[in-house]
Amino acid sequence: MSAWCLLVPVKRLDRAKTRLHLPGLTQEMRSELALAFASDVVLAAVQCSVVKEIVVITDDSTAAEQLESLGAHTVSDSPDAGINPALEHGFQWAQQHWPELRVAALSADVACVRASDLTLALNQAASTSDAQFVCDSAGTGTTMYVGGSEFSPSFGHRSRARHVRAGAIELTSPELGRLRRDIDTEADLWDARRLGLGPNSTGVLAQL
Repeated sequence: MSAWCLLVPVKRLDRAKTRLHLPGLTQEMRSELALAFASDVVLAAVQCSVVKEIVVITDDSTAAEQLESLGAHTVSDSPDAGINPALEHGFQWAQQHWPELRVAALSADVACVRASDLTLALNQAASTSDAQFVCDSAGTGTTMYVGGSEFSPSFGHRSRARHVRAGAIELTSPELGRLRRDIDTEADLWDARRLGLGPNSTGVLAQL
């Protein structure tokens, strides 16, 4: 069984979740939700037996403090050039510290994810050394990427097609529904609540 380091990129909270529109929702509230989403992702990773180290890549001091308190390491997003350069920077940092661990990258907004979902996906990924990925619920994006001989994530708009073109293998288990559910819009949030949000997200939403 492979042991893993999980990379979680977290953008500055004051820029987070700008597509999430709810009645009366301010940017400050969006920031609180974004941090809660990331906290639930890190919490699931901490509880996953095959994940040995978690590295959050962020330039947000509030996010760094909160996620470190849950058990993650944090490194600054020194490239400051978007999600994929941030992940490549995090990968290099992780390789310097734990070269024996395989590395996967996970979106910070899959707030429904459970430790069991991560265990299932990572154990499936461990069966081959090829690059692999999990697409989002819409079927066009990516929520998890596993490096192969190279670590070349391509998160972002229509990233599923880019990963397929690059030769990455898609993990398609029907049991990975919570891992696919990223949250960008009100409809996404509704579906995430149906699937079951983590405790941090549930708590913040109850106060809005």
